[in-house]
Order: sequence, then C-alpha cells, then structure tokens
Amino acid sequence: MIGKSAPKFDLANYDLKPFCYEKYLNGIGINTETVNDPLFKNTVYTVESKVGEREMQNTAFVYHNRDGEAVGLESVNFRFSQFAAGSKRGESLYLSNDTGKTENLYVMNHPTDCLAFRQLNPEMENVRFAATGGIPTAEQVKLCVETAQKSGAQIVLSFENTIDGAKSEFRFLENDKIRLENGRYKVRP
Repeated sequence: MIGKSAPKFDLANYDLKPFCYEKYLNGIGINTETVNDPLFKNTVYTVESKVGEREMQNTAFVYHNRDGEAVGLESVNFRFSQFAAGSKRGESLYLSNDTGKTENLYVMNHPTDCLAFRQLNPEMENVRFAATGGIPTAEQVKLCVETAQKSGAQIVLSFENTIDGAKSEFRFLENDKIRLENGRYKVRP
C-alpha cells in the first residue's frame, strides 16, 4: 500500500443499534441483565454487516480517545473479532459508564472480559471497567492512568492468565506512574 493512507474511521459509517443481538453474548455465558447493568447500559451495541450476500449481526463496542471522541469499533461474534477499518485501537479504550464514585478501575483486554467479570461479581460497588482490545499500547496505559486519576481510583489489572496477559501486565509496569503496593497497582500523583 505504498502511497495510500489508512482509511479514516467514522462511526457514522456503521449502522449501530441498541444491543439486541443476544446470541453471541448469551452463548459465551453473559446474560442480558449484565449488559443492562447501569455500568454497561448503552455501551454494548448490535451492528449489522454484509459479507458477500450474507447479512450478519455482531456485538459491537465503541472505543474512545482521551477527548471522548469515538475513534474505534470492535465487532465480535463466535470465532470472530475485528476492529473496523481506520480504528485507532492503540489510542483509545472501551470504557464502562462512570458512576461518579469510582474507587477501582478494572483494566482488561476485551470488553467481554469486563462484562463477564461484572456478572461474576455483581456486588462490587464504585467500580469502572476499561478494555484495551488486546495487549495495551503505551498510549492506552497513559489513558488508563488519566482515567483513574480523574476519580482518584486505583487501577486493578485483570488480564487473562496467558502469555498475552503477562505482556499486558508488564506494559503497565513500564509506566512510571504505576507502582505495585501490597499486591495492588496504585497510580502515583
């Protein structure tokens, strides 16, 4: 692709609908009640796409940059996960809703991890979730730090128990604003 620039992401190019495609999330064990939790309300969508003559529905998550601008879209389904053309995954995060009382920002690789964790821990209060869409970039680590600092929250890393999960955790430890204290990651002022 010499001489060609990457396509610019524009959320308006996608037919996002309120969450209605339950088959995928229910199939991986995430119930609709979790999607409707105030933390996730209106952060999980259904997007329709066409591959050849075949029309499909996918679960979709919007990623935002530090200014709150939508700069990426991740679509997932059974054996399928991709970012829309032009998405700036490395410069953005999927974030659950801010309740205004965040004490802990749980950071995970994927939005579905956030939903599953919440479903397993419905009693948790004063939490917010962030997902990086894979191994975090240095910019995503900075975004997590900034998000935590806005509310005075601690960062709680909850990555998969895999090589990629370990790489994700090390990426956070490379940031000089993060310190490990009593088994918890704290944000330095």
